[in-house]
Amino acid sequence: MDGVKIITEDPELSDSTKEEIVRIARQAQEQFVNERDIARHMKARLDDMFGRAWHVIVGRYQYGSFCTHETGSLFHFYVLRNAVLVWKTPDF
Repeated sequence: MDGVKIITEDPELSDSTKEEIVRIARQAQEQFVNERDIARHMKARLDDMFGRAWHVIVGRYQYGSFCTHETGSLFHFYVLRNAVLVWKTPDF
């Protein structure tokens, strides 16, 4: 994954899933400028591809987060111009 700096990843998250998440992040950043639009696009794609309920935070500078996630679904990384945090929770 060229140009990707991984911050945190769940060790049970498969390499193929990480690659797909990065691909979606790149595509969203090429299509949108606003972080909210990037996150909205990514969430919709992740929900479609991997089932509900994904959560996405996109930002350029400092932000904090604290979340509970399903095993094998947390991924926090930098790609292109943004940091991206994604995780999945059960869809009740």
